[in-house]
Amino acid sequence: QIIYAPIIKGIGIKKTLNFGISIYFIGTIGCFASYLFDNFELLKYSRAVTGIGSGSGFVAIYTTINNVWNEKEARKITSYTSLSFVLIPGIAVILSGFIVSYCGWQHCFTFLSLWCLILFAMAKTLPETEKDSNIKSINLGCMVKNYCEVMNIIILIFGLMYGIAASVFYVYV
Repeated sequence: QIIYAPIIKGIGIKKTLNFGISIYFIGTIGCFASYLFDNFELLKYSRAVTGIGSGSGFVAIYTTINNVWNEKEARKITSYTSLSFVLIPGIAVILSGFIVSYCGWQHCFTFLSLWCLILFAMAKTLPETEKDSNIKSINLGCMVKNYCEVMNIIILIFGLMYGIAASVFYVYV
């Protein structure tokens, strides 16, 4: 996810979201292809690609909330968004259980590929809230410098706590 904020600043939210969805789509196609070629290595690497692509949505959501709503409304919307991040994994486990039981595990990736097409359509309806995008902000040196300026021990501790809690939750689900 850390790479997407500078990309959003560089090319805008909609293009970044479409870029991430495209990466995710390529990963899901690779996952399905791993079944066709009976290749576990392809499955592992394709799942990593889907993970890289999926990070764009998380960043785009919170950037859009920050850019569109005032602080009071943003808190309310963020709480709803966070609630969806809690509910969706459970729904995904149930849905994938049905797909695996009745169609086979490989068709989870067929479903995810179709889901990508729905996400592309939904992304078209989003407003472009990053009005002053600047392609120069996609610079590795600039990114590292900016992240170093805003990082402090409190942010790192809370980020680590959130990451551990989310990991435990997703492993449990």
